[in-house]
Amino acid sequence: MESTRHGAALFKKLNSMLDGKGDGFDQVQSVKERLQKRKDELEKELAINNEGSDSGLSKLLGRAQSATTQIEALSCTIEPLLKDCDSFVELNRKLCDHLSPTLEVEENRLKERTYRAFLQQLTQLSDALREQLALGQVDEALSRLQQLHARTADVVSDSRCHALAEYCRGLVSAWRAQLLRQLTAALDAALAELRYPFISTNTSVHAAALPVRLLLRPLVRRFVFHFHGDKRTNNPAKPEWYMGQVLQWITDHEQFLESSVEPTLAKVLPSCRPRLEFCRGLVELAVDKLLRDLPELQYDDATLSHTIDEALLLQRQLALLGYGGAPEQPGPLVALCQPACLQRWLGMERKYALERMDQLLASETAWAVQGDPDAGVTEVADGMLTMLQAMTERYRQLPQPGQRLQFLDLQLELLDDLRVRLLQLLRNEKHQPISGRCCALLNTAHHLRQALAEWGEQPAFLHLQFLQRRLEAAERRAAAAERQPSATPLTLDVVLAAPAKPTRPDDQLDGLDTTAFDTAVQLFQRIEDDIVQLLVDQMLLEVRARSRPYRKDAWFSMPLPGEFVSPSLSPTACPMMQVLTQCLHQLKGLLAVSVFADVWMRLARQLNDFLYDELVMANEFNEGGATQLRFDLSQNLVALFGELTAQPERLFEPLLAACCLLTLPTGSALLLRETLRSAPDTASLALAEAGAHGLTGPEALEVLQRRTALSVV
Repeated sequence: MESTRHGAALFKKLNSMLDGKGDGFDQVQSVKERLQKRKDELEKELAINNEGSDSGLSKLLGRAQSATTQIEALSCTIEPLLKDCDSFVELNRKLCDHLSPTLEVEENRLKERTYRAFLQQLTQLSDALREQLALGQVDEALSRLQQLHARTADVVSDSRCHALAEYCRGLVSAWRAQLLRQLTAALDAALAELRYPFISTNTSVHAAALPVRLLLRPLVRRFVFHFHGDKRTNNPAKPEWYMGQVLQWITDHEQFLESSVEPTLAKVLPSCRPRLEFCRGLVELAVDKLLRDLPELQYDDATLSHTIDEALLLQRQLALLGYGGAPEQPGPLVALCQPACLQRWLGMERKYALERMDQLLASETAWAVQGDPDAGVTEVADGMLTMLQAMTERYRQLPQPGQRLQFLDLQLELLDDLRVRLLQLLRNEKHQPISGRCCALLNTAHHLRQALAEWGEQPAFLHLQFLQRRLEAAERRAAAAERQPSATPLTLDVVLAAPAKPTRPDDQLDGLDTTAFDTAVQLFQRIEDDIVQLLVDQMLLEVRARSRPYRKDAWFSMPLPGEFVSPSLSPTACPMMQVLTQCLHQLKGLLAVSVFADVWMRLARQLNDFLYDELVMANEFNEGGATQLRFDLSQNLVALFGELTAQPERLFEPLLAACCLLTLPTGSALLLRETLRSAPDTASLALAEAGAHGLTGPEALEVLQRRTALSVV
């Protein structure tokens, strides 16, 4: 296999020499001559015995023979030296054994002296560092610390004295911490002088003109003297002191600025507005003081709440003076709108609102009517609305709509919490709705619904609802296009700045067709409807129980009308009329006028259906029975509701129409029945001529069949 590889290599070499052509045999002679020449050169180079040869191999062999000769000579020399060394060691072994303990002691003493000297150096460096720190020489102290670190670096990294290495690390670390504390204190003092941090107020406040700054200088000194430092007047719990002082200074200097300063500066500085810049400079003092105090007040709810009230009061008073409302006119709200403070404010509003709600519901007079009895405003409803109105007055001054929306969400959350509590109370009152607290709960839900519906129409809440709906529409568009990421995050400011692009035809109406309190109004309306129906059901249950004998009277065999001395109410109807009268009278005294109207109107409609189905359609009437029924219903039942409305007949049209059909003369009844059967298209006209309004043709035929005189014909 080896010969095969060599043969292949030879053939490849020959092909390259012959240029790889099959017809290059004329070059064989020249190739042979070149190879022979190369062979002769190689033999010459390898001619070792040739004295005149300069071959590399001969030179290498010569140097090897010389080195071998030197090694043999050294080997002959080292043998005597080894023998002499062994003899010397043997002669001095006893001396070494004798001196070894002494040398070991001296070595330990030397190490101890070195150890003590090193510790002394560390002590000296520490003393020098301590003295320079005491003198405030920070640069020299840093230099000493560097020396201490350099001196101990080798010990810490290489020494086998682990205790010493640990001591060095601790010493350097302690001095580094001490120096860091001193530098930090010095930096804090310097930053305090610079009034750091430079809190952004999101306003483009321009520096006041030089004359205004000169006017402000003495007032700034007074403000700093009284409301900064260790003075008793620097009390974060009394923000009204410095806010009132700022407002007083603005008021005191107003006339002077208008009459003296503005006319003078108008000649040389036409663009200067001295009164505005003077107010702005003083207000900035109060804002800066408020920003400094707020971190200290974060954990004291009472003081922070008082500070917020005072800041809002100052904002309103400044507005009365014509200051505020523009970006270049910052006010106390700048401090209150800082994110941390705003969230703390929201938290306190929620906490105090829930506590107030608990107090209202736990009060003994919680369900007592306040003010006009006809309005039916309970203490709970009045207290809740007063609390929400006060909250609105506080946050309506906030400059950003997103901030106001957070408070609106809180109000909706509180309203829903109250709704849930009302439902919980209602569950305990369902067994006795008329005499229990159901009426008070109904009045409360009704008044809250009405008030919220009115609030929703106010411009401030309409504006917030428009912004909320527009933001929701933008979020829907973003969700629909989530596969196309945008470089700009979705915020309320971006939504307001960007033109609206509705994806639905009605998106242009978002915020205009609803109000902010629509959901709350609908939920309270549901409670109101449930309680009204509960009261109506309770009264109908009483009526059903008391009217059973009346409904089971022998209507088909009653005396004829000519036999009556004078018409009177059926004795069996008296319990039914009595319970109706008592319930309506009781509810009238417990419910608001508008709520009571809803109750009796719904009761009348359902009572009409009940008597029509269970009385008229469940019996047969002779002429005397029909006359008695018409008298009972028209002169007693309808008259009972006539005290509540001018046209009670409209509430009982089907029932009164049935009575009219039952009391028609027999001939007219037969003719009407024939007309309804033969010409149903003219049923409405025929019934109207008969005075029977509110019934259809088939219903009228069924009523006519209730007449005993016609049922056999």
